[in-house]
Amino acid sequence: MGDVVFFPIGGADSIGASCYFLKLGPYNIILDCGTGLDGEGRVYEPDCMSLLRSGLVDSMDQIGMIIVSHAHLDHVGALATFAGCCSNANIYMTQLTRNVSHYQLCGRRMGEKGVSGEESLMYEHIFDRVLFVGYSQTMDYGDLKVTFYPAGHFPGAMMTLFEYEGKRILYSGDYSLNENALSGRCVVPDAPVDLLVLCSINAVRPYKNCRTTNQLDDLMSEINGILETEASLNCVMKQFSKSVELLMALNEGMTCGRIRNVPVYLSKGVLEVVNIVEEQVGPILNANMHLADSHLARSARGSEPFVLISTEREGMDMPHCVKVDADFTLHDGYLQTVDFIRDVRPGKVVVVHYDSSCFSGFQWLKRKMETDLGNGTSIDFAIRGNKYCL
Repeated sequence: MGDVVFFPIGGADSIGASCYFLKLGPYNIILDCGTGLDGEGRVYEPDCMSLLRSGLVDSMDQIGMIIVSHAHLDHVGALATFAGCCSNANIYMTQLTRNVSHYQLCGRRMGEKGVSGEESLMYEHIFDRVLFVGYSQTMDYGDLKVTFYPAGHFPGAMMTLFEYEGKRILYSGDYSLNENALSGRCVVPDAPVDLLVLCSINAVRPYKNCRTTNQLDDLMSEINGILETEASLNCVMKQFSKSVELLMALNEGMTCGRIRNVPVYLSKGVLEVVNIVEEQVGPILNANMHLADSHLARSARGSEPFVLISTEREGMDMPHCVKVDADFTLHDGYLQTVDFIRDVRPGKVVVVHYDSSCFSGFQWLKRKMETDLGNGTSIDFAIRGNKYCL
């Protein structure tokens, strides 16, 4: 088997539980360790035992690095499990990813009933192991260099470039070619790469009856339509981190007049995450935004509509509000995916983090992408549990 082997542990041909193994000669690396939700809304984690069954390592203690691309739960939610079984691994992420992840996995749990002091100490010990990395920073191990690049998508998100024995491998994580108010667009390496591991959640969706427009724009239109009926809304998020993106979109829409300007209330957990992000990127809150406490009670009794941003976990039942499922994706679609691949200039692409139920003809789509690229790049759609060698 070659010196470079890529092995999807989770999240290859499905959305959620993103987790991948990269072997570079003697270096054993975990890329992300997220959780997913099954069809009944139950949380599941990647099957770390599949890596042992693959024969690529004899023990999880042989893992030397865990690299977390960003703070969304489908990329970091299983950190406790992997940090526990990979006891010799250093854990790398940006400081902002660490801070938001700490709150989502540890900080908010400390305030919940039934969370033991032992569990709280476990999480604190895990995050004490985190080593911060910065954009354009290179870690040099002699025969291996690891460099980090802005990924866009979410504040603190990063792509990771590995250079080993003349081969260049880029793990994109979730990325975005689009500018946004919080994180800008991705920055790709200057030189071509040999292998691109591409997170591409929406790459297949134009070939099924799936929405291909910007889902956040769709959500803003839905919110404004409800406000125009004089009704208030409870926008319920699946995870705290995405509430920051929603809040920024609401602020922009109200400022430019695309959305009716009404008070915006934030649940306690949402406000705490916004404050964490503000420490790194600057002011997000304005005078129109309030903690959902006595302010909200006064508005609920009045006639002026408002928007509440909360999360499923907090369970804020507001019977006088229209409940809106505020989950959304800002992942690039098919055409942007092709543009991104052109920018990176890889010899080979392994596509992960895609929905295999969205399209059945992957050989046809593989040929179409290769034809649209027109530069000799080969495309593989990864299957969980398969090995990919360079």
